[in-house]
Amino acid sequence: IRIKSYIPNYALSAGSFIAITGDEIFMNWYSTMGPIDTQIDFSTIEDEDSEDETFPAKYVAKIKKKDNALVKLKAREAECYHYDDKFIIKSMFKRDKSKKIIKNLLETKHSHNMRFGPKDLRKFGLNINTNMPNKIQVIFDTFTQISKY
Repeated sequence: IRIKSYIPNYALSAGSFIAITGDEIFMNWYSTMGPIDTQIDFSTIEDEDSEDETFPAKYVAKIKKKDNALVKLKAREAECYHYDDKFIIKSMFKRDKSKKIIKNLLETKHSHNMRFGPKDLRKFGLNINTNMPNKIQVIFDTFTQISKY
């Protein structure tokens, strides 16, 4: 099965993960993708009514001071999520390509808000086509207009 991904505007985190499954990724010249950045709810407060904050799993996994069971479990859970992300990418691509993608989209030091354009993504080894089909752009524009109401 040949898979095509379309990014008329942007794909972030899980959207980036979905988009890289495409054999060919169609983008506009201004379209962007963000890092694959699995998030995990984390709090050291054991109160059920407290609000958890969301952090990238790759950072929660690296917590050094694990002084209670909850922190240990959350760090282990985060480590597993990050390992799963790496495993999936390694399974999807050949060795050299998966290394570039893991380095630049998964284990990047850039923030969750970083945006990569088509040129960057080509350097990462992705097959990027900047000729967005008109039909797809029209569908996206129509959906965008409808969703404003």
